[in-house]
Amino acid sequence: MLEALEQKWKEAATPKERVDAANQLAEYLVQADMTRCLALAEQACDEARAIGYVAGEAGALRHRAVCRLVQADLEGADEDYQDALELSRRAGLVDIEAASLLGLSTLRRKATDYTEAMRLLLQARQLRRQQGEFRGEVAALNNLGALCVELGTYDQAMAFLLEGLTIARQHQFQEYEVFCLSNIAGIKREAGDLEGAIADLGTCLALAEALGNRYVRPHLLAALCEAYLKQGRIEEALRVNEEALALASAGTDRQVELSLLVHLGTICDELGMPEAAEAAFTRALERTERLGDLERRLETLCQAAAFYQRQDRPAEARATFEEALARATAAGARRHLPRILHGLAALHPEGASAYRQQEEAIETELRLQAEQSRKLALEAVGG
Repeated sequence: MLEALEQKWKEAATPKERVDAANQLAEYLVQADMTRCLALAEQACDEARAIGYVAGEAGALRHRAVCRLVQADLEGADEDYQDALELSRRAGLVDIEAASLLGLSTLRRKATDYTEAMRLLLQARQLRRQQGEFRGEVAALNNLGALCVELGTYDQAMAFLLEGLTIARQHQFQEYEVFCLSNIAGIKREAGDLEGAIADLGTCLALAEALGNRYVRPHLLAALCEAYLKQGRIEEALRVNEEALALASAGTDRQVELSLLVHLGTICDELGMPEAAEAAFTRALERTERLGDLERRLETLCQAAAFYQRQDRPAEARATFEEALARATAAGARRHLPRILHGLAALHPEGASAYRQQEEAIETELRLQAEQSRKLALEAVGG
């Protein structure tokens, strides 16, 4: 398949055919070689723009946005998705329009603008349903489920994911079966059904192996590592984490690598290796700073601060939580604030009451936002 696409691209007779072939090749490479995919998408974008080929430019922008999102260039990804959305609507390119809506919803979710993320996902699902394009509808349902998991509305998440899983199995979309089932495993993990989560992740790993999908394996192993950690199976968590970290380090997905470094810090702490744990958290923080991924930075700061608390190092814990608070407040990032404020309340007995009041106010705000998003989804389904 790859060789045929390469040959088609090299032998393209016209600039338009070359752009089309580049987009087809980029679609194949997006989960296999992100670095090459990005370079190809940039070249196709320039060539399409030079000849005024709107459909080709929109497709190339979408591929470049995917690469930038994976590599944590969130500003660049947002710009590309917005441009692709505008071009696709102008030219009536429904596939690219729906894909751009999905990408933008992911970015809004990262910015904790959950209502807008939900609105964009519901638009994408409606577009795909009107088309009768089942693969795209499953993608939207999977993302809706993942968003509801983040909002804590697990019943609604499970409904979206089971619907997506059913469609995926009916049409033999095995890659989307992996995505939906792995998110279902996440719900089971949070509900305490760790054996069920581990079994589902085992099924996902087997499916991904059969499909030859190398890109998704470290993500699945990271989820499996987290389940093992919750179950207290530390040695197995370490084994899985080491394999996943080797795969992620050799690839281009820096976001999953960050998650694995945080897991490594927790594992080393559990194994009584505080120096190794601190080194893992430090590496993760260095990566988040370099990538400019605020959401990952805040998550890692919270994990590192909790580690310092467990090590009875209150000064470092306070400084780490305070950095997280300053960054979250400056960026308007609300999702991590309750956890940060809770940690600071424990470390500042004299100001605990004020921190707890802020924590309760933000938790109320987030609950209202989750309820607003839930109602939006229910209205759309009912309509």
